[in-house]
Amino acid sequence: MVKIAVLGLQGSGKSYFTREYFLRSQPYHLVIDPMDEYDGFTRYVPHTKFMENYDSLNQEIALIHRKLVWPNILTLEKQAKGHNKPKRLRMLVYEEADMYMPSQRLLNASIRRTYIQCRHMQLDLIAVSRRPTDLNTYVMDVADYLIVFKISGANALKTLRNMNADCVDAVRRLSYDKHEFILFDRDRSFEQYTLDTIPDGIIKMEK
Repeated sequence: MVKIAVLGLQGSGKSYFTREYFLRSQPYHLVIDPMDEYDGFTRYVPHTKFMENYDSLNQEIALIHRKLVWPNILTLEKQAKGHNKPKRLRMLVYEEADMYMPSQRLLNASIRRTYIQCRHMQLDLIAVSRRPTDLNTYVMDVADYLIVFKISGANALKTLRNMNADCVDAVRRLSYDKHEFILFDRDRSFEQYTLDTIPDGIIKMEK
């Protein structure tokens, strides 16, 4: 069970990568999809009325966890004793995560609980955002892997430099057109890949 943050500016390839690399190989997934970008995948699109302010969206996110996430992990797991693994939720994707996990706010309690207990739940978590400085620092700090597409901005690059001083030049050279990205491992060493060149199994996911 892993926690992943996927970062990159609009059009850099982060959502495309999330769909093609993670979701197509894990059918038992759920995407919280505020911008309605994941047609064809199992997803929840918050009602537009909840997008009007942070508090309303935060309440909707908590409801999603209570009604859709936790029941499809805990209840089904109890029913499965002595049987094959059920068709239960294995992967949760937080798209546009900075909308409801912003850097300047306390983390939603339901999200924090899910992050803390994800290994017990056997649940992979993926937070997709634009810049590391937009996303709640807890989500960044506990990520097992960081996948960084093209980003810009002095503060964003400074955050990456603090993780690994050698990465900044590599991030600056990333191409939009080729959907290149940097993969940071648990020890924050990094390698550069594209969707076509990333080795199979380099990120260990729940099956």
